[in-house]
Amino acid sequence: MLNSLSKLLTESRFNVVVGKSVDSAIYQAEYARPKLMILDITESEFNGVKACQSLKEDKITKDIPLVLLADIAHKEEKIKCLEIGAVDYINKPIQPEEVLVRVRNNIIICQLQKQVHEQNLRIQHQMAIQNLIGMMQEQICQSAKLEEILNDTVNELRGILQNERVFLYQLEQHSMQATSLDLINLETNYNYYPSKGSDYIPNYQETKAGYFPSLNEYQNPLYQVENKFNLILPIRQGRKIWGFLIVENVSQKSEGQELEVELLKQLVRQVGVTIQQAQLYERLQTVNEELHRLATLDSLTQLANRYWFNMYLSQEWQHLLIEETQGFRFKGNPNCLSLIMCDVDYFKPYNDSYGHLAGDFCLQEVAKAIRETVNRPADLVARYGGEEFAVILPNTSAETAFDIAERIRTKVKCLQIAHSNSPIAQYVTLSLGVSSIVPHRESSPEELIATADRALYRAKEQGRDRTYLL
Repeated sequence: MLNSLSKLLTESRFNVVVGKSVDSAIYQAEYARPKLMILDITESEFNGVKACQSLKEDKITKDIPLVLLADIAHKEEKIKCLEIGAVDYINKPIQPEEVLVRVRNNIIICQLQKQVHEQNLRIQHQMAIQNLIGMMQEQICQSAKLEEILNDTVNELRGILQNERVFLYQLEQHSMQATSLDLINLETNYNYYPSKGSDYIPNYQETKAGYFPSLNEYQNPLYQVENKFNLILPIRQGRKIWGFLIVENVSQKSEGQELEVELLKQLVRQVGVTIQQAQLYERLQTVNEELHRLATLDSLTQLANRYWFNMYLSQEWQHLLIEETQGFRFKGNPNCLSLIMCDVDYFKPYNDSYGHLAGDFCLQEVAKAIRETVNRPADLVARYGGEEFAVILPNTSAETAFDIAERIRTKVKCLQIAHSNSPIAQYVTLSLGVSSIVPHRESSPEELIATADRALYRAKEQGRDRTYLL
């Protein structure tokens, strides 16, 4: 029966391959890639239902339309095979006209279904890639880091293409040829060497998107993967190539893939723009951070300057005022805002004796000592002016602030910076004034500063080298 059927189809200009077993059919289908398979379930040598199930479970033959050869005696087997996935049947004894019509119709139907599926898939890919481009642009607007954007892009693209072998590579800096590409995605240390086994890069500036032979993990051209290619698209920045998008182990290029390649080209262009925007943003952010640092930092002591002291005090005042109004208590404590004002005792005589360079060094050492003593993230140490320093202590009671001030005074004294013209000690000392308040609408930050100033005045009035709480 198979011989006569094969002869009929061959004479009708079909290319026919005959398999005597399921294993033989699968083996031949892997290479012949048939548009349709005919299974004779009346053969006594094997179980037709089991054969149908095996063909529909195998990854090579599961999507190939399967037509049954059946007769009245095998009605139940025919129904089971149709339930498993067979698309049609031909009754025995066969009628040549019927066979040819059913074969042609099923091939056409399968091709139409495949075209519809591919079209739907392309539409889905187009929408997904457009969404991916939108995501990249949104991340740029949200100031996301370049590495994060590219990693998200790769992961999303792997899902869209259903291919885990999708990578972004960056050309080595200072390299004149693209002999080695570093993987940006940090999931693996895998390196790709495109110049081994393919000659598309001697001058990588001229590289165009295309398919290139897919090599095994050792990149040995002697072990080329059969019928598999790497789709490689350069990522450009102006006339330079930043790197490559590589989709590994894809099937031989076909017409159905052209739109997908165009979509990937569009994505790659956006990747290039995104990289450029991210780099510009990072440079701008660095400049802004440096400008902010210069605007808020005292150049001599590297502490916050008077401007930032005023801004931070106002910010913490408002923050604690809101918490107090809403009844929130940090760890059950009152919402106290404490302030320490520090003054280097007899600093003018020190400058007169040791010179201004020594005076600058003295202030730097005092600033360092205060900063090492006050180390909570929310606390701020600032140079208030001249030889005067200030410490802002949010959520700090008056008693705790007094203890911190005493530690600062002791720390500075232990520096043992010689001060021969000080009438109270042989070393540099500090006088400190402490004030504390729970912010409320009838008070202000200026009131806290004025109270701390009065406390500092009292410390000086009582002999200096001491802390006074008011």
